[in-house]
Amino acid sequence: MQTWKRILSCLAALCLTVLLLGGLTWLTQKKDSYAKHAEFFEQDADYDVFFVGSSRPMNGIFPMELWENYGIVSYNWAQAGHPPPAYYWVMRLALDYKQPKLMVIDCYGMHFDAKTTGVFGLMHISMDSFPLSLTKIRAVRDMLDDPSMTEEYNEGERRSAFNLLWTFPVFHSRWNQLTQEDYRPTKNYTRGAIANGDIFGGEFVPDDSEKGRVFDTVGVEYLRRAIEECQSRGIEVLVTFLPLFGDAEQQAAAAYAGQIAAEYGADYINFFDLDLVNYHVDFADSAGHLNTAGARKITKYLGNYITKNYGIPDRRGEAAYDNWERDHAIYTEKKNEDLRAQEDLYRYLMLLERDSVDAVLFVHDTELFKDPIAAELLKELGTETGALGENTKLILIRNGGARTAILDRLPGAGETAETEAGALVGGETLTLDGMTISVDSGADLCVSVLRGGAEIDRVDFSYVYDTALGVISQIGTVRDSGANDD
Repeated sequence: MQTWKRILSCLAALCLTVLLLGGLTWLTQKKDSYAKHAEFFEQDADYDVFFVGSSRPMNGIFPMELWENYGIVSYNWAQAGHPPPAYYWVMRLALDYKQPKLMVIDCYGMHFDAKTTGVFGLMHISMDSFPLSLTKIRAVRDMLDDPSMTEEYNEGERRSAFNLLWTFPVFHSRWNQLTQEDYRPTKNYTRGAIANGDIFGGEFVPDDSEKGRVFDTVGVEYLRRAIEECQSRGIEVLVTFLPLFGDAEQQAAAAYAGQIAAEYGADYINFFDLDLVNYHVDFADSAGHLNTAGARKITKYLGNYITKNYGIPDRRGEAAYDNWERDHAIYTEKKNEDLRAQEDLYRYLMLLERDSVDAVLFVHDTELFKDPIAAELLKELGTETGALGENTKLILIRNGGARTAILDRLPGAGETAETEAGALVGGETLTLDGMTISVDSGADLCVSVLRGGAEIDRVDFSYVYDTALGVISQIGTVRDSGANDD
C-alpha cells in the first residue's frame, strides 16, 4: 500500500511539474507566433486556400481582403526568412490540422541551398505556435540538418533543435521584460499577413542573360516536395513568383519555376511578366517587399484568378464563418486607426488606395504636384496627373481611385458641381453625394477621408518645395480631433 502511495505521489508531483513548466513556457515565450497564428488554431471550420512562402507573400497577400471582396477563406503561412525547406515544413505542420482545396506556393528562394533563415529567431515565429508533435520533431531535425549554416549561435541563441521544441531555456530570462501583452496577448486579425507601410522607389530591369538556367539546389528539391505532397493529398497547386527588383538570377529562377510547375500540371503566375505593380511606389524597401498598396494589387489579382480558375466557394453569409465577419470589422477598424495615426504625407496617400474609402483633397500649394513620388501616388489613386496644375483646388477620390475628379474652383453656396466622382454641393459645408465633408482649413493640403459616408479622418499637411532637389519637404501634420472614430 505504501508503495502505491509513493508511486501516486510521484506521478502527481510529475504532473504538477509538467503543468508548471508548461505555464512558465507559455508565459515567458515571445507572443509573436501567437499573435500571427492564433486565429488559425481557433477556427473549427475548414480553410479553402493556404499561402506559403517567404516574407514577400507574407507582406504581399492579404487574406482579409480576399474575404471582403471574394468571400475566400484563406490563411497566409508565409514568414520572413522562409526558404523552401522552411515553408515546406510549416505547410506540413498546418496540414496536420486543416486541408485546403488550394495551396498557393510562392517559390522565391528556390535558388538557395539554405534550409533555414540566417536570423534564427524568426524560426520561433514560424514554429512556436505549433504544439509538440511527430511532424514538428521531424521538421526541426530536418531543417537544422543544414550544412550551409555553419554558425552554432545566432543573436545569442544556440541553433539547436531543443530550443525550437521547448522554448523555456531560450526565453526564461524574460521575467523583467514581461508586459500585459504576455498575460493577455492580442491577435493580429490578419490571418497571417503582415502589412508594410513604407515606400521605396526603384526600377525593375528585365534581364534574360541567365534565361534557360537550370537550378539544382536544395530550394528546388523542396519546392518539388511541396508540390508532390499537395498533389498526393488531392490539393490543387498554384505556383507564383511575386514581383521584386529582381536581378538576372532571380528572373532566371522565376522562369525555371514555370518549367517545374508545368512538369506537375500546376498553374503558374510569374509576376515579373505582368504590368501590375508600380515599382516607384508599391514597394517598401530595396529587397522587394511590397507595401500595403502593392499588396492590395497582388491580392486583388489573385482573388480574381482563384475565383475564375478554381472551385473555391464564396463563404460570406455562411454561419460557420461568422467569425470572419466579426474579425473583418476589427481588421477594418485597425486599418482606419493606422490611417489616423499616419503623419507622413507619402504613406498617407498610399494608404488611401482602399476600395471602401473616399477622399477629398483641398490643395492650396500646388507645388505638391511637382514632387515625383506625390505625383505617382496621386496617379495610383486614379488622378489624371496631366490635368493637375496651378489652378487645381480640389481632388475627389472615390472607392480608393475607382472614380476621380479634379476641380479648379469650389462650388458656391447652393451650387452643385456634377463630376465623374459624384455631385458636389457647395455651402458652409460641402457635401459629396449627400456625404458631409469638413470645411477646407486653408492648409497646404487638407484631406478629408470617408468610409461608408462617415468621416474617419481629417488632416492638414504643410510642406515646402525644394527647387534644387525637385521634391517637397513635409513640415507638419495637424489633425481635427472631431473626426468620427467609428
